[in-house]
Amino acid sequence: MRRAVKILSIVFILVLLMTSFMACSLEYGTPDKLDMANSSVGERILIGLQVAALGIAVVFVVLALLIGFIILFKYLFKWMDQLKAKTAKKATKVAAPKEEIKPQIVGLEGEDEEIAAVISAAIMAYYEQNKQVYTSNLKFRVRNINEIK
Repeated sequence: MRRAVKILSIVFILVLLMTSFMACSLEYGTPDKLDMANSSVGERILIGLQVAALGIAVVFVVLALLIGFIILFKYLFKWMDQLKAKTAKKATKVAAPKEEIKPQIVGLEGEDEEIAAVISAAIMAYYEQNKQVYTSNLKFRVRNINEIK
């Protein structure tokens, strides 16, 4: 805060010095282009209002241009996303579709199929018996889990 005050005071002093040097070079008595020295208070107010209106108009025109650029960029980015989606879609069409792989027992007939079924049932029963239940000896419990956004 103090640094900002120091900077502002230095800028203010520089502006005062510049205006004082510029004021020294002016010759009083020579009329300016708008002839402000000889115009009445009403004419001065009218000129001031014209300058203010011109300044406000310039601000709004520049603001409209900025809004136009923002809208233009929005549509440009949408178009680029659509273009990426189209190229990705073409790439997936070119790639061969993946076939689902089904496990098959090749070369088994009759009794061999029954033996394969018995072996697979035994393996499944073994894995069912050896399921481990994970328990903890910790003193706390998780009661709620919330997602942090």
